[in-house]
Amino acid sequence: GNTGNTQTSGSGSAGSSSTTTPPVTTPGVKTQYMFATGSQGGVYSLIGGGMAKCINEIVADVEVIATVPTSTSQSPTMLDSNQVQMAIGMADMVMRAREGLVEFEGNQVSDNLVDLCAMYDNGMGYVVMAGSKIVNIKDVAGAKFAVPSEATRNQIIGVLEAAGVDHTTVDWQFMPYQQGADALLDGTVDIMTLTSIPRNSMVDQIAMKDYRWVEIDDETRAKFDADNPLWTMIEIPPDTYPNQPESAWGPAYY
Repeated sequence: GNTGNTQTSGSGSAGSSSTTTPPVTTPGVKTQYMFATGSQGGVYSLIGGGMAKCINEIVADVEVIATVPTSTSQSPTMLDSNQVQMAIGMADMVMRAREGLVEFEGNQVSDNLVDLCAMYDNGMGYVVMAGSKIVNIKDVAGAKFAVPSEATRNQIIGVLEAAGVDHTTVDWQFMPYQQGADALLDGTVDIMTLTSIPRNSMVDQIAMKDYRWVEIDDETRAKFDADNPLWTMIEIPPDTYPNQPESAWGPAYY
């Protein structure tokens, strides 16, 4: 994995140890592997489905079945209990699962999880509708903030801490990405997080109405990078998305 102040990417993990019963292999019969991808409508679910398709086309004796967990935070415990045999997740989330920290307090996983590979630079960003009073990330106190998982919320909390915002003043709304986009468009939530890099077609859906990327000022970006060496702020270049004349920023991780 990447270390220091670098751009990082999503990581794949698999359950594997002598305590986990391996799939039974029968000559001429494909062995099935369940693959937890990501929240519905998110990039992980799309990429995971493509990965499963490629594996099934290339590897003759296995069948990988992609499944969509309600939240990516469920993936480590699903691996640990052998509900799935492969999963996509963030490296910091897997670390917290192994150590029983934050969202995994009291639910620490065993040593069954094995890191397979790093996948891609995963940049996030925050969007609001054009009429929102939220311009800068410092303005989110009291806002209804749509997030897909506790792991993603914890990452946003790091940004809020760098911005000097008390995260307990935010009304966190847990929902899959597609539901979050719908809620943003109909005004049920005030702000949502989503993947910005690689390019995310869900932003195009939101951009059918007037929207804005939430600003993250230079001072907040610098403090976030200094406090969180596993992550780094990443630029969303101008014109990456419709009606985006200027650069936007968000945290990237793997």
